[in-house]
Amino acid sequence: MLKKNEKVMLLIEKLKSINENIFFDLVIDNFNNELLEKKFGKPFNENSIFFEREIDIVGKIDESNKDFLKKLIEINNSYVEKKCLDFTKEDYLREFQRDKILRVNGKGLNPEQMIMYVLSTDNLTDHLEFFKEEYSKYLEKLEENRQEILEKELFLKQALEELENDTFEKEFQEYIDTKYKISGGDLNFLI
Repeated sequence: MLKKNEKVMLLIEKLKSINENIFFDLVIDNFNNELLEKKFGKPFNENSIFFEREIDIVGKIDESNKDFLKKLIEINNSYVEKKCLDFTKEDYLREFQRDKILRVNGKGLNPEQMIMYVLSTDNLTDHLEFFKEEYSKYLEKLEENRQEILEKELFLKQALEELENDTFEKEFQEYIDTKYKISGGDLNFLI
C-alpha cells in the first residue's frame, strides 16, 4: 500500500502527464478571489502580479504540498459530487460545450475537473478516457478561439495585456524563476 506522500506524488504525476499546466486550469476553474482568500488565507494584494496567488498555489502543489492539493481536491470534488455525478456522457458533453467557468459564472464544468475527480477518488474510472479526450478538445478549442474568449472574459484580456508589456514580462519571468527556480521557462503556459 502506498504512503500518503507517495499517493500525492502519484496523483500529481498522473495529472501533469495529461497536461503540464492542468493545476493552473483547475485552480482557475474552482476558485474565485473570495474562495482563494478563504481557503488559502492570502489576502488579495492590489499591487500583486495578476494571477500571483494562483501561481503560488500551483507552485506549492508542484512541490507536493499535500495541504494545498487537498484543498483543491476538496473544492473540486465537492462541486462535482453536488452537481455532476448522475450525468450521462451526453450530459457531460452538453455541460462542457457551454464553456462556463465556475470562477467567472458561478457555475460550469470543465473536463479537467472531472479528470481530477476520477483520479482522486477512483470513481467513474470508466469515463476517464472520455474526459481526457474532451480536455484535449477543450484545449484545442481554447487555442482556436483565443481572441473571442478574451473579448468575453475581460479578466483574461487584462492579464494578457499585462503579459504583452515587455517590462512586465521580464519582471514576471524573473519572479517565477526566482520563486520556483525554473530554468529556461517562458510564459507560454499562460498565453
